[in-house]
Amino acid sequence: MKERILFKCKFGSHLYGTNTLASDTDYMGIFMADMKDIVLKQDKNDIENNTKQGFSQRNTSADIDSKYKELRRFIQDCLSGQTYAIDMLFCNKENTIITSPEWEYIQANRGKLLNKNIMPFIGYCRQQVGKYGLRGTRLGQLDDVIDILKKAENPLAQLITLKENIPDREYVFWAELGGNLHLSVLEKYYQATRRIKDVLELLDEKQLEYGHKARQAKVNEGIDWKAVSHAYRCIYQGLDLMNTGNISFPLKEAPILIDIKTGKYDYDRINEELPELMAQLEEAALKSSLPAKGDREFWDEFIIKTYLMI
Repeated sequence: MKERILFKCKFGSHLYGTNTLASDTDYMGIFMADMKDIVLKQDKNDIENNTKQGFSQRNTSADIDSKYKELRRFIQDCLSGQTYAIDMLFCNKENTIITSPEWEYIQANRGKLLNKNIMPFIGYCRQQVGKYGLRGTRLGQLDDVIDILKKAENPLAQLITLKENIPDREYVFWAELGGNLHLSVLEKYYQATRRIKDVLELLDEKQLEYGHKARQAKVNEGIDWKAVSHAYRCIYQGLDLMNTGNISFPLKEAPILIDIKTGKYDYDRINEELPELMAQLEEAALKSSLPAKGDREFWDEFIIKTYLMI
């Protein structure tokens, strides 16, 4: 490898303290691209190595995944609040495998990378929650839109005619895309000029699929407990970061997360707790003493000086 490794650590469950006998081993790292590759635009943002053969099943305890981020991309991801990058910033010595003066400088000045942007945390949580069909407000808002469309006087009219009847909400809102108005419902976009009847058919299909997952979850069947534990974990980390400006590993909530991961929680508890925790995180961000954004000028100077030394 022509690239220079600046940092490597144990990552994932081994870093969080949530590993079980079935957990695989994950490593994350940072590298500097070779200057020749940068000049010729042949440099990479990522390098990945894993021992699993094929993609048909999840990793096992025997599998090892290693991922490396190029230094410039890593700094950018820190400034934008990407959760993996924030985790690495707070990696403890026990999980550090390779270090360097550059990495130690980054950790010593990590306060200049942090900010109160919690959207990556909230987005990651919602992504994980969506993996097992948590009903919550998502399915409720989908149900509301379908009811409104079913009550439309003229189902052959354009969707735009119902704009006043469908107010913006968390998972349902109107948005401009490519100069055209769309209705977004659970991350899917429907052009406002489409017929109400056509959109209703699509939403009915989504309701059947989503509702089936929710009913399975209701009796604790078909739940991806690992994904649920990731959602909780991400919120706990976000709360620590917003409230204290710090994340300590292993996580103090590790025993709770292991219980969730091993299916010791039930649907009703998750359905009640997760929305409350996300609301707490949003409130904590408003009160946080962290800056609105990181010090980009400081890190631009660091990158320039670091690469000039190659």
